[in-house]
Amino acid sequence: MKFIEICDIPFCNEPPELFEKRISEKIRIDELRNKASQIVKKPLEQLTKEDYLIAELELWNYPVNLNGKEYKIKYKKYNGKWILSCNCSAWIFNHSKDRTCKHTIATIQRLNLPQVI
Repeated sequence: MKFIEICDIPFCNEPPELFEKRISEKIRIDELRNKASQIVKKPLEQLTKEDYLIAELELWNYPVNLNGKEYKIKYKKYNGKWILSCNCSAWIFNHSKDRTCKHTIATIQRLNLPQVI
């Protein structure tokens, strides 16, 4: 009997860096789908590509290191929307409308992610 390895595929518009991370962590698309469903509280058939992004960043708290200190980036529910958040003090104490910091901006540019979902 011959066994064939089945490779997982990226979801629509999945950033290559996140796809590579997901594959290196051996997280298949069906596991990501289930995680996304739990986080955003939607049935599997109603998930969008943005829901998958939320789940990926939730799984890894994407690290950003700009000046020798590492910060974690993920989507956080804020005023009914999912926004890209950071655990740096600039983001935590920024209560303006855009709610960004240099780490979230760098992540948006690097991975081509939306700031608000």
